[in-house]
Amino acid sequence: MSVATKSVRIIGVGSPVSGDEAGLQLVARLRHEASWRARDDIEWLVLERPGATLLHYFDGVQTVCLIDALDSTEHRGAVRIDPDALLAGASAISSHHFGVAETLQLARALNQLPPRLLLYGIVPTADCYTELEAMLSRDLQV
Repeated sequence: MSVATKSVRIIGVGSPVSGDEAGLQLVARLRHEASWRARDDIEWLVLERPGATLLHYFDGVQTVCLIDALDSTEHRGAVRIDPDALLAGASAISSHHFGVAETLQLARALNQLPPRLLLYGIVPTADCYTELEAMLSRDLQV
C-alpha cells in the first residue's frame, strides 16, 4: 500500500467523444477555482475511459470522490449516488462494457474499495456546477 500525500482524491471520469464528458469538464473546472486550489489535501484527476485501471486510483487515500455523467430521465443536475445501491443494482461484470459500476464491483470483490467512497452523477444543467460544488464542500468538510 502506498503512502498517501493527499487524503482526498477527486476523479472526474468520462469520454470526451461520446457525450459523456460532464464529469471530466466539471472536475477540470473545479480544480482551478481559488477556494479548491487552497485545499492542499486534495488531488485532482481527470481520467478518460479508465475502466478497471480506476482501481489504481483507490489506493493511498482516505476518500475518493468519483464524478461521472449520469444518463437519467429521473434526475437533473448533480446527484449524490449511494455506492451500496449502485453495487446492489449492478449487473454481472462483462469485459464488453467496463464502467464505474463494474469497476466498483471488481474493487469490492478484491477488497480494494477506498475507506470512504463518494459518488456523484451529473445530468448536465445550467446549475450542475454550482450543485456539485456545494455537495463536495459539504461532504468534504474537515
